[in-house]
Amino acid sequence: MSLASDSASPYSPIRQRSTRWWDYAMRAAKHQAVTLDGRIAASLPMRIEQDLVLNYVRDFHALMKDSPNLGELMCINYAKVSVFRHWVPLVAQYELAGRQIFDLHDALADMLTHTDLGDCTLEGWNPPYEAFYVRFGKQESMSLPFEDDQREYLDGAFVARTPYEGGGHRLKFGFTTVHEDGSGVQLPGYFVDLIPSEQRMSLPEAIDASRARRLAMYDAEDNSPDADKETAAINSYRRAEARESTELLKAGATLLVNSMFYLENLGSTALPEPGPGRDTPSDRVALWHQVASPKRHKQKASLTSDGYAIVRLVGSEVADTFGRAAAGSVRPHWRRGHWRWQAYGVALALRKRILIKPVMVGAAEHDGTPLPGHIYMAGPGGVQ
Repeated sequence: MSLASDSASPYSPIRQRSTRWWDYAMRAAKHQAVTLDGRIAASLPMRIEQDLVLNYVRDFHALMKDSPNLGELMCINYAKVSVFRHWVPLVAQYELAGRQIFDLHDALADMLTHTDLGDCTLEGWNPPYEAFYVRFGKQESMSLPFEDDQREYLDGAFVARTPYEGGGHRLKFGFTTVHEDGSGVQLPGYFVDLIPSEQRMSLPEAIDASRARRLAMYDAEDNSPDADKETAAINSYRRAEARESTELLKAGATLLVNSMFYLENLGSTALPEPGPGRDTPSDRVALWHQVASPKRHKQKASLTSDGYAIVRLVGSEVADTFGRAAAGSVRPHWRRGHWRWQAYGVALALRKRILIKPVMVGAAEHDGTPLPGHIYMAGPGGVQ
């Protein structure tokens, strides 16, 4: 078995694809229970409950049936696996969109953690695909307690755009996590969705509004005529998790949205060409580069069938800057950058997001002068 096929892969879509729930998502895509734009068949949520969630619950019950606190554990387990109703459509849409993975160069991920969103919001954001995955690597500062005094760390996120029943689009974020040693957590991570009104807010406000909307749904379930003690116990755990994960989601979403804006800046014509991921052996990477781009389809099929990822590595230009900066006499570090809205067009009636790129301070090429920042503009004009 290749490294890419087990939990050690650097890419969650590779780590997860041998799981039962991922297979279910692929079959949902194949049978058109989910469409490319994210619409789902009316029967799918109930089928996920019956075919997937309850089977996981039964397996857990068989494993823990002799536990003295079985009832509490069952409620916690149900709350965890019930998120499949969000994750199955998300992953199915990712599969339908061509399994697109954007792998942020470590230097770019570092730069974006030192970039603020400023006054920019997600309103009008244009995705490169209707669904994709962003790998930004294990984030030491973004973690929560896991089982047995361990922790889980954010390492990437799925992004999908789907129609919203009130008009516009809903944005879905599914964050993936890894253990301390970098191996993947097999159950889905943290999910958050933003409706159009929330996309017009600052990101922290949007996350708060999204969580409040979900908590209101739990309150409605608790107050429904069919509510019982089990429902109340499950929703109690969900509320606790929502409270505990809110700050983590804000930090993770900030890095993710920075990544989304960066991809938007690149535009469809400037996206890097797909190529072998970090998990690919060096000999196969060398073979890939020996073949002309139009003739690589056979190698792509061979790599993916052997369990390796085809990705778009984003941020080599940032890596070049960081490499040059490292030659300075003072340890290089980022001075924070930020995004801002830029008015343009006739009578300055239109707006676009521009990035005031962080400055690498304390790093010089020859004369001790800090490397300058740059402005990246979305749309015509490119890098300045």
